[in-house]
Amino acid sequence: EQQKQWGGWTEEIAADFAKAPQTPEQQERWLLEQFDFQNRSSNAPVKAWTVRDGTLVLPKHEWCWLRNVHIRNDTRVVLHVRITGKPEALQVCLNAKNKLRDWNHNPPGYACRFAIWSASTDAVSQGTVDAPSDFNDLVVSSAAKSFANNVGPRDATLTFQRQGEKVSLTLDDEPPYEVSFLTPLIGAKGASSDSVEFDRIGLRTWSQDGVIALRSIQVFRYKLAEQASPDITGDALAEAGHIDQAVEKFINVARDYRDVSEAITVPALTKAYLLAADRGDARAQQECLQLLPKQTRADLTGHLHRVDEVSTFLRWKKGGADRRREAIEAFPRIFAATPGTRIAVDCLEQERDWEDSPL
Repeated sequence: EQQKQWGGWTEEIAADFAKAPQTPEQQERWLLEQFDFQNRSSNAPVKAWTVRDGTLVLPKHEWCWLRNVHIRNDTRVVLHVRITGKPEALQVCLNAKNKLRDWNHNPPGYACRFAIWSASTDAVSQGTVDAPSDFNDLVVSSAAKSFANNVGPRDATLTFQRQGEKVSLTLDDEPPYEVSFLTPLIGAKGASSDSVEFDRIGLRTWSQDGVIALRSIQVFRYKLAEQASPDITGDALAEAGHIDQAVEKFINVARDYRDVSEAITVPALTKAYLLAADRGDARAQQECLQLLPKQTRADLTGHLHRVDEVSTFLRWKKGGADRRREAIEAFPRIFAATPGTRIAVDCLEQERDWEDSPL
């Protein structure tokens, strides 16, 4: 009854490599039934990885994608790993596409890179197309640093999870690093069941062969409550590339629930505003700003801060002394609310792009 009302995590796969068959032929068959091993560009198959001492040994750069598990919504991936020596970037992807233009990019979807730069930090990202990590993805306080001087084998548990807008990365029992991505993933318009969806789960490493080995992997899907959030349809429309319809859906949801629940209306309007801003739909942006409350409860203020940040950037982008003065006056408020904001950098980059453009 509790799961019907609130939802809950349901296990989709649990692979324990200590239980892999012993003979090479059976072991390869067992692996290929569950996993799709591909080259670093994720466009050609490679031979199944090696199981050694009850662990799956990760070769440098090659991909391992789950073959039979496809999840487009909330997902939790739990890796029980054994690390020997200093690791260099273990990447986990979820709600992803296994398509890359450059092998070193993060695939479209949600991705983390654990223990990058000689185990000095981590990175967490979201993208609708494959792209390299940037400084905005870096984790400020990273548990990966505990591996910087690692020598002998060390067992650890790494959990990468997306639930709604919140994406988290957790090492063992350390406090999780959590970031919010308020804009849903945006797919190609007209996506169908035969097209590539944001539903794959994969992993790879930049470590030398054998530095990282997988003892087991578990994947969980969050089963929605019977009364699921009404903005799920808007997310699905955005993922299918129907942005105008997604914006309209989010706004309609906000109107329907305006007097019922801010926990529904504020996220819906935020998503609508960010999608409309990306499309340059001034009418929808204005409608969202009119419907958004000026204040809300503490756990929803991040949505208002993000809208403030984007609207300030758009004022700067439109140019003119008055608009840019208004944008600059908003900077202290934005920095106070979101110390890690890129608002100043984004505005300066916009100025540089304008100066570099041909007349």
